Amino acid sequence: MSKEREGRDKTPDDNRISPMTVARNWLPWCVALIFVMTIGWTALIAWDEVVNGNHPNLLRTAIVVGTKVAPAAPAIVIYAIIIVGVADAIGGLAMVTYRYLENKWLKPMLEKQKEEAREEGRQEGREEGREEGREEGRQEGRQEGREEVRRAWETWESWNSRRMESEAKGIPFDEPPPAS
Repeated sequence: MSKEREGRDKTPDDNRISPMTVARNWLPWCVALIFVMTIGWTALIAWDEVVNGNHPNLLRTAIVVGTKVAPAAPAIVIYAIIIVGVADAIGGLAMVTYRYLENKWLKPMLEKQKEEAREEGRQEGREEGREEGREEGRQEGRQEGREEVRRAWETWESWNSRRMESEAKGIPFDEPPPAS
């Protein structure tokens, strides 16, 4: 089948195909089923004729088998078409049922699980961010505390060196000590 013809069989909605494409897809199965059923029916009739021994020679047996099989040919074709049609209907019903169940239950369930996983990830991210923020705050607080202690020490050291310098020179030092 050519690509052009295949493209014509499809409708704009890519999920559907024309009935002619379905018939073309099932035709080989139908022909194979007709072949198998005809061979089976012929073998059954031939076996019956041979077992009963009604006909003394092979040609006569073949003619009798042919005359008994020939009237069954239309029924075999009809049965093959019915069997293939039923198989197609069952396949279609299975596909429709699968898609319905997939859209009704499976996809919403998977979306819910994905959303729960995303929310869990967001929550973990928030907690991690809060913990990182707390740790950064602690580190900044420690650093600020060290800086404050260092400035206080420098202030005290500066005051003390001025006081000692004044005492060494004999100048009265009346500057109050820095607040602790």
